[in-house]
Amino acid sequence: MKIWVLVSMLALAGLAAPGAHALDRAQYQAAERVFYSYEDKRRYELPLLLIAAGHFNAMSTGAFGPRLFRSIQSYQSAIGAPATGWLTTDQYLRLRVTGYGAMSAWGMAEIVHPLTDAKLFVPKKLVPRQQPTANGYAFESYDRSISVDFSFFTPSERSLEDVYARLTSPAGGRRVDYKVLRPAFMAVAGGVGDRAFYAKYQVARGGIVGFTTTWDPQKIERGDRIPNLMANLFFAPLYGGADAAAQAAYSPPTAPVTPTPPASPPAVAEAPKPQPPSEAGGTGTGFFVTRTRLLTNAHVVKGCAAVTLKVGQEQASGRVLARDERNDLALVESDKPNEAVGKLRAGVRLGEDVAAFGFPLNGLLATSGNFTRGGVTATAGLLDDSSQIQISAPVQPGNSGGPLLDESGNVVGVVVSKLKVLQVAMITGDFAQNVNFAIKASVAQTFLEANSTEFETGAVGEALKPADLAAKAQSVATVVECRL
Repeated sequence: MKIWVLVSMLALAGLAAPGAHALDRAQYQAAERVFYSYEDKRRYELPLLLIAAGHFNAMSTGAFGPRLFRSIQSYQSAIGAPATGWLTTDQYLRLRVTGYGAMSAWGMAEIVHPLTDAKLFVPKKLVPRQQPTANGYAFESYDRSISVDFSFFTPSERSLEDVYARLTSPAGGRRVDYKVLRPAFMAVAGGVGDRAFYAKYQVARGGIVGFTTTWDPQKIERGDRIPNLMANLFFAPLYGGADAAAQAAYSPPTAPVTPTPPASPPAVAEAPKPQPPSEAGGTGTGFFVTRTRLLTNAHVVKGCAAVTLKVGQEQASGRVLARDERNDLALVESDKPNEAVGKLRAGVRLGEDVAAFGFPLNGLLATSGNFTRGGVTATAGLLDDSSQIQISAPVQPGNSGGPLLDESGNVVGVVVSKLKVLQVAMITGDFAQNVNFAIKASVAQTFLEANSTEFETGAVGEALKPADLAAKAQSVATVVECRL
């Protein structure tokens, strides 16, 4: 059987744990622990199989969240199994038969763009006609019921904003059902007349690269699954979607496996006794810059109906005062004051020792917080993003918005994201270690000034002992829980 390169989205993923409405917290936590007991390959493979089977409609990041939880439940319900949110071995094998059966029927084949190193998996059995174009390749079925355009544009030809504007224009009766534009990528889905379309473009070396798929829903059954899978398998060097899964070399079973009654989750995945809130939500980290105001990431508090904090040993309520989507910063006001505040220091240098503090994998790791150490490995982020620094201090889901401290205890950054190591492994054959990113303190200072928030500045001083540095970080940091 062909080796399938399983790629999800490319380089960065926010570290807040996403949430959804009215989940059974105990069941969710049990399913989450099962998921994180999987090897890396399976964590990336599972969402892709669910996409092909028609139960997941999002980008796979290798992380567990309410959307994936509900997708697993949807699949289990479809096969008549209890909707636990985690799969038995038999259920997983059956899903592989269904998922890879669909991929085989579509003939998903890797195509390398002739002008860049970008790679796209194309349903070649559906679009056997392939023609070169001025910007790449065009693929089409013989009856023209489905087509794929795989194009690269230099900055002088077309920008990301140009493609987005064209695809979201109502000209020609175009209908837009979904659209997103970010500094490094865009995606639009909708329809024109009796045809549906999906397009995704992103920044690459020397320009932008992406694809547009159009199809006739009356002729291409379940056609919406195909571009979703293509988007997850799309990779463009320098920037892509989120990251790459390990290559999976195996022969899928040739017949469905009859599911056996579900067993209890393995010991590694047993959930502790929960104290469930009325609604499920995501968690991240924040830190106080005044006694009542704190910084976190914008994505941590996006769409929250309520924000809950922990000040000392007491629970507090938070109110979002301002959000900066571009720099991924948010300002939150607490209804209870905190004694300590973080001092912001701009101008961190390459090679400085730093420490990250946060509340990763909330509900799984210690509630007192997690302290990790590393160094500043680059003074710019991905694609030479001057608003960020690259760090080697380990971070995990839930670290988003946490403080990055220098040896003197000053805040020199706001933890924001991590490079996905499996993408690098696919390209280089080796795993990148601890490639993470933080927003520079200078960017945070500008954000606070723009929102009329005074803050204290710090300076390089005597280096603290690690235990004292951890205590200082712990005194200014708080869990940020988003209730949807």
